[in-house]
Amino acid sequence: MISKDKMDQLVFNTKKIGHFHTLLGERKSGSTWGREFTEEDFFGLRWQDDTERCIKLGVGREGCKYYWATSFTAFPEARKKAVKLQWFRKNNMMWKIKVAEGAHGPELQCDDFNIVDLFATESSYTTETATMITGEHEGMEVIFTIHPGEPLLDLPKDFDGDLTTLDDFTAVKLVGSSTPRGE
Repeated sequence: MISKDKMDQLVFNTKKIGHFHTLLGERKSGSTWGREFTEEDFFGLRWQDDTERCIKLGVGREGCKYYWATSFTAFPEARKKAVKLQWFRKNNMMWKIKVAEGAHGPELQCDDFNIVDLFATESSYTTETATMITGEHEGMEVIFTIHPGEPLLDLPKDFDGDLTTLDDFTAVKLVGSSTPRGE
């Protein structure tokens, strides 16, 4: 588990560069907490170092550290809005994926309401895991992101449009309807 001193330093460094406030509140895109995420929530989670496993799985980026927290009862409404490319391969639905411009560059997306709503009604859409990714910025370790769900891969910088060359852990963002049926 990350020590309180380490967490204090991460928050201090991230605030120093003016980024910490962007991690708080409800997420505007991607996976959602289901309510506002607060600094108290951050300190209330029991963060475990997951860097070695993420590197072995191929979802870890050089120079980043990965942490996870699980079984967090404070976020029963947390929802994943990205799934592994592997799901689309396994279900013969690769044709449902498109490459679109996302907040940080090109990304894989699925906007088929039937698939998005399917995930919204399945338990695979909920998550009891949170991920924090840190790395160096201006000589300090800072928090890059905190989000519900496991870490997934972004598109490689040299992506040529061929989906068959991508790793199973590549993220496919679910866009469009995201309200579970009946709500």
